[in-house]
Amino acid sequence: MPTYWSIPLLTWRRVLETLGGGGAPYLKVIANSAEAAALAAGVPYAGTHPVGSQLPIQSSAGTTFVSIRDVQPAEFLVLTNRP
Repeated sequence: MPTYWSIPLLTWRRVLETLGGGGAPYLKVIANSAEAAALAAGVPYAGTHPVGSQLPIQSSAGTTFVSIRDVQPAEFLVLTNRP
């Protein structure tokens, strides 16, 4: 069964302010520990959320979030709202 997390962000208003009031509505992956481990082992990374991918900021029922799927325990992602 896939792992699924929804990470609430501050508020949609705050996200838009942080993105510059008209920037792209996504967060960019700048680090993925599973990808780094695979590359260090000399094997291609075939998992989710590779470095450089973009996770769309979503909103539902007044909650703003980013969906992160299939990240194994003890692995982590670093996301940024900067280009």
